[in-house]
Amino acid sequence: MSSAEDKRSDAALMAAIAAGEQSAYAALVSRHSMRFFRLAYRLTGRHEDAEDVVQEAFIQLWRAPHMWDPAHGSLFTTWFYQVVSNRALSLRRQAARHPQEALGDIVDSQCGAEETLNAKHRRLWLEGRIRALPERQKLALVLCFYEELSNHEAAEVMGIGIKALQSLLMRAKTTLREDINSFDELKAGGRG
Repeated sequence: MSSAEDKRSDAALMAAIAAGEQSAYAALVSRHSMRFFRLAYRLTGRHEDAEDVVQEAFIQLWRAPHMWDPAHGSLFTTWFYQVVSNRALSLRRQAARHPQEALGDIVDSQCGAEETLNAKHRRLWLEGRIRALPERQKLALVLCFYEELSNHEAAEVMGIGIKALQSLLMRAKTTLREDINSFDELKAGGRG
């Protein structure tokens, strides 16, 4: 059976990985790599960084599959969201300590505020504003709206209660709403 056709549950694949079965590892990577790449990309904002984050997380999984313990009650995907999120946010913190490397990203994310932007530019601008949110707000927003996790799942990934998650989401949405209103005012002011 090819890894793409492996119908075993994630828990069964993890047990096989713990026993050293490479085909189980390949099946798990094949099954989930795009999901976790999307998460890493939303958190890092860079294709290359997202690839590195996911690759390193899967390597960590191969080397230490025992780190996920199904006895704790969380699904494999919930646990791996935590692994990937932590790696992505750690990478962002490293980039913040070396601002020269990230300068191009900042300029790109804020380009064209004075010109009329098409939908693609507006989307890129909004993605830049999301990346600029505080880490915990950004993670809550990405998990709930982009990864479409339930509030319960997102709270579990983040290791917080549902009320705390809802508070983070509220603050993130308020900040984004204010940014969008400022953007729209700036854009409208440029026309007159």
